[in-house]
Order: sequence, then structure tokens, then C-alpha cells
Amino acid sequence: MKYNADAYSPYPVLRPHSRDFPNGLLRTRLRQLRKDDFLDITLEFDIHEPAIAKHIEKGDAVCCAMVYCTSTCYSEMIKAANGDSIASGSVPLKLLNGRVEVHPSIIAEDDLVLRTDTTHQEYGSDPIPVSRGRRLAMDEPYHFAVGYVAPIESIFRLDASEGSDLNDWEFNHVADTQTRYITIMANPETYNAFQVLRSQVPLTAATVYLNALTTAIGELQREQEDNEYPQGWASSVRTHIERQQIDWRNMYSGLVAQKLLRTPLSYLKEAM
Repeated sequence: MKYNADAYSPYPVLRPHSRDFPNGLLRTRLRQLRKDDFLDITLEFDIHEPAIAKHIEKGDAVCCAMVYCTSTCYSEMIKAANGDSIASGSVPLKLLNGRVEVHPSIIAEDDLVLRTDTTHQEYGSDPIPVSRGRRLAMDEPYHFAVGYVAPIESIFRLDASEGSDLNDWEFNHVADTQTRYITIMANPETYNAFQVLRSQVPLTAATVYLNALTTAIGELQREQEDNEYPQGWASSVRTHIERQQIDWRNMYSGLVAQKLLRTPLSYLKEAM
């Protein structure tokens, strides 16, 4: 069963976009390292809410995170030691493929009583019992991709747009991070003619694909990684950028695209 981070709780929970603890705050920081055949995950918790911090110090609450892989349904809870604010674990890479989610939480290790002097007034003034295993706090989840990454050329999908206002040999493209492919659109006549040219990789890479990838990287430079399509074009592009060690955040998107497509404009020299 998929992990549900938004399950209802009948008692105050320290979490983003909630007023259960008006002055409380939980920040986390994720670090991940691929080492040999394992993915090492470390999550640091910065807790600014005395009602919850007290239970961590006592050892009847623990900092932890649920690690969940969408495509393999693998799940595991990693925990910090008693009284500690750093949770870490090591996951075999063979159990992960595609989108991986990490959900930071603080949960009750034993039955406990939560004081309410720092909670929202709607909870009254009486302490609230919380059962073992229930969540006391949570932070926004983290998302990243793990596993096989397809060649950069495979992230494009050509679409014949019936009834479009595109003229012959005009192309439009959509680079939505929540879709699997960068979609390149042309009218049916151009679509059919382009199929003949697709085998001429140097030509198509230097023209249609370079233009589309430039737009897509511009989108990545503006967007966050949250809610990206699992194993989609966005995560593939990020991985290729990381492997080539491209400083893409401080570089013109068109130059990043050229590097990823292996300097496709060198075709111009060959065409002379």
C-alpha cells in the first residue's frame, strides 16, 4: 500500500501550512550519496517546538523518514537514534527505480501525553494522549529519481497536431515537467515529412531537438523538482547534467542544451 503522508490526525501535528502549533517550526535537510550498490540517505531535523522537542529528548518520540519508491513499491522507515536529530539509512539500489520519495516525520515511539500550551487555542488547555506510532510532526516530502536513465534523444515525442494553426515546417513544443516527454508538434504534412529526416541525427539534433531542449531547460531553471513525472524527461535531463558536471544554473539554457546533445551545431561545419 502506498505511503499516505496526508492521513488525518485528530490531534495537533506540527506540519507545513498548518496552524496547529502557531509558533512552531520544523526544518529538514536531505543528503543522498550513491556508494557502490547502495543509496545512503541522511536527513537532518531542525525542530523549533518545545512540546515536541521535549519528547525527542526523553526518547519517547523519534526523528524518522519513510522512503518510498513509486515504481517498485519499496518502502522502508529510517530512524534516528534515541534523542538524536539525524536519521540515516542505506538502501540497495536494485530495489529502487524511478521516482523515490522521502517523507520526514517525528513519530511517537511510546504512548505519550502532548502538552497543549503552545498549540492552537481550539485544542483547549488539557494535555492530549498520543498513541505509539502516531505522527507528531512532518515536513514537505523530497522527490528524486534513481536508476536507469534513457539516452537524451529518447526524451522527445513528435506529435501530429490535427487542426493546428502551424504552417508547413513550423514546430511548436511543450516542456511540462509533469509529463514524460518533451512534445514537439507539427502539422500532419510536416510530421510525415520529418519522419523521413529523423535518421539524419546530426541535422535533426542541430535544429528541432536543440530548439525544444533549450526551451525545456529554461523551464527546469525556473521550476522546482516537486511533482515531476517519475522517470520523465525532467529527471533524465537532470541526471545527464549531473553526469556531465554542467553548471547549468549559471549558464544560458541554449548552451546547456548544446552540451547535452554533444555540440550538435558542429553539423554546420560538416554541411559547408
